[in-house]
Amino acid sequence: RPRRRLCRRLQDTVPRQSQAGVSSFFLATALTHLPSCTPNAAYRFDLSTHSFELRALSDISSGSQIFISYIDPALPRASRQLALSSYGFTCCCAACSLPAAELARSETRRALIRRADADNAARDAALEKWACDPALPDEHANRVDRMYMDVFEAEGLYYEPVWEGFAARLVKACCALGEGDGARRWAELAADLNRAYTGDDRGWSAVAAAPERTPWWGLRRQINVDGPRIGDSKS
Repeated sequence: RPRRRLCRRLQDTVPRQSQAGVSSFFLATALTHLPSCTPNAAYRFDLSTHSFELRALSDISSGSQIFISYIDPALPRASRQLALSSYGFTCCCAACSLPAAELARSETRRALIRRADADNAARDAALEKWACDPALPDEHANRVDRMYMDVFEAEGLYYEPVWEGFAARLVKACCALGEGDGARRWAELAADLNRAYTGDDRGWSAVAAAPERTPWWGLRRQINVDGPRIGDSKS
């Protein structure tokens, strides 16, 4: 009730066309009071409709707390604690409460995540070279991309926006090898995460539904003297 009264008083002080946004703000603050460095949900505001969206990043069981991140969750623990102190929080989330040995491993993984997009262009180029070069073994592609996706999974932190480049290369590699199940797996993950972060699947659902229709499908099996034609699409 106090929150409703405060919301009503604030609404009375702003123009009517802005009141939907004010209500959305108070709904957002009511949903969760504790930040987490391993959030299980993402939020976004749509100013054009004065709406607030909260979407799950992973399965959330009934009655469980919904957590969002207030800061850059890939920062080291000490930096996260310092940044959250401005909100009046001392973070006690699962990532910040790890025993010393596990915390050290987590810090190493998050340091990798912070640097994840440093060689993105080089990785894209390496994948295209692999797709066109029959001398390179099939298993040569995407070892680094798989490693990073394992790191994201281990930390429970699909770091926005860098995670999508790794998922895209894994989809392309699976398509090039004609591995439909693998392509669908990574494309479905990309669709789910994009819906959570942006409200749109960015075309990944279509890729998951029919990976064989992408320009990358079967490239490793169709290499000719002219080389395959690789488009600019996601996969």
